[in-house]
Amino acid sequence: MRFRSFYLYAMPVLLYTAAIFYFSSMPNPPSAGMAFLLLDKLEHAFEYFILAMLLLRALKHYIVKHPYVLSVAITALYGVSDEIHQLFVPGRVFSVYDIIADAVGASVILVFYVLEKKMNKKRE
Repeated sequence: MRFRSFYLYAMPVLLYTAAIFYFSSMPNPPSAGMAFLLLDKLEHAFEYFILAMLLLRALKHYIVKHPYVLSVAITALYGVSDEIHQLFVPGRVFSVYDIIADAVGASVILVFYVLEKKMNKKRE
């Protein structure tokens, strides 16, 4: 039963973080100006929103206190660690703007927290 729980909840988080690490280890393609920068930041936000959702799902399953805040914090810290990792990848750079986009994407799950609270109040 424990292994099933691990594969359903923790494994998706581990695989997704491994995929982020893998793709951030590749040399960065040349940018095509301002449109590329906007698209890049949107991709970062979406990528880290997905990570935050996977992490939230796992944390809720394991009944952790404050799963929403913890999910955002862990996801944002992973974004920072990913940017540090990119310092050592040829053709990649550390970007504060990427960290901000990652944190914004992760923080979107807080909207779900507010919606969940409102739904619970309506049920009461």
